[in-house]
Amino acid sequence: MQILIVQAQPDGKSLTAAVINALRCGVTAAGHAVEVADLCAEVSIAANGKRILTAITEPGQPHATLRGSRRRSIVPTRWSSSSDLLVVHAGNRESWIDRVFISGWAFRYERGKVIGTMRNIPVHVVGIGGGNQLGYDKHGYERSFSTQIEQGIFRFCGIECVYVHLMLDSESAQTDVLAKHLRTAFAIGETLDLPARGAT
Repeated sequence: MQILIVQAQPDGKSLTAAVINALRCGVTAAGHAVEVADLCAEVSIAANGKRILTAITEPGQPHATLRGSRRRSIVPTRWSSSSDLLVVHAGNRESWIDRVFISGWAFRYERGKVIGTMRNIPVHVVGIGGGNQLGYDKHGYERSFSTQIEQGIFRFCGIECVYVHLMLDSESAQTDVLAKHLRTAFAIGETLDLPARGAT
């Protein structure tokens, strides 16, 4: 199985980078091939400071790393949504999501209805949150995330197997919390080809 990890974290020393590395190690430990699409390596800084995507794909064509036999994608989150490189226009160019999940490939219109075409590509969304579960419940962050990302992107494109893994309290100074996140990330990578508990 070939696994694609999509990440947009520029700091190679961050917890997110460590989690991505743990995911990759778990994937390889399970005997799967893995590729990391580093969106930050695909941008340049324009003179006005705006980020511009430079190496995504040609207009109207899906990103090469999602064509063929790719089976899983893992994307990072930022605040209650995803990185702007993933879902928001960067400079004068479209985001990775805009350029990859395109009409005619990820979905199509038939008689006024949207038909998702990516039903056989399960997605694991790994979110790292600074707050704890109490705060997420209080402010409805998980519901917001589900509406914007899970429903608004993946399920819109017909993906029926969307697995959301939230690693909260990442701002904690407790080393056991951070170590737990890395163990969880490794386990996710190691078991990507198995049905996830509580999967939606």
